[in-house]
Amino acid sequence: MAYYERTYRGVRKFVPDAQFFGFGLDTGFLSLDGSGLLEELLDYCRGEDCMPDAFGFQCFSCDYSKVSRIQTEGNISVNESGMADEPACVSRDPDILKREMALCKEILGRYGLQDVPVYVTEWNSTIWQNDLGNDTCFKAAFIMKNVLENCHGISGIAYTHLTDHSERGVIHSSLFHGGYGMFTYNGIAKSGYYACQFLTILGQEKGVIAAKGDGCLITRSKDYKRI
Repeated sequence: MAYYERTYRGVRKFVPDAQFFGFGLDTGFLSLDGSGLLEELLDYCRGEDCMPDAFGFQCFSCDYSKVSRIQTEGNISVNESGMADEPACVSRDPDILKREMALCKEILGRYGLQDVPVYVTEWNSTIWQNDLGNDTCFKAAFIMKNVLENCHGISGIAYTHLTDHSERGVIHSSLFHGGYGMFTYNGIAKSGYYACQFLTILGQEKGVIAAKGDGCLITRSKDYKRI
């Protein structure tokens, strides 16, 4: 916390208008451990007058309760691309992002910070780079569902990662090995990319939501001519 506060002061001195995001907490651990850590950070920032301009959280749709904390942290800290099994269990809750972000916003609301922008700065359906679901139409459905159901409650969602070609190497040369990027390591677009492309089109068209329900959304053009 002291490191954060000194960084805040140093940057503010030279770039007064810089936007600070805090604190990058994993919503899965926050949900499991309770609100203590976030409250401690907020108390510190309020006392030292270094409150972030916006709040950012991570969500990898994991259920950390299935494995011991020490084992989970050990799995995540190693190069998970070489693991034979996922480093943390994927949650069975299809609404985990909505539920865990509601918890974060409820805590912020108790501190009178309900109007401060909230972002998911790192987000994916898995924390594992060998999850074959990443290369299937499942990923497109995951992105569409979560963005459309949460876009009005949070200020932005940043998908992690853009490509399978990252600093975390793969253990074999298979093109579709389950990497969590939107593109294969040689640039082939996967279903997640096309989901984002479709969301962009919806935004550009400035469509109007005509109806929505569990797992579905219908939009229309402003002139009523297209559904």
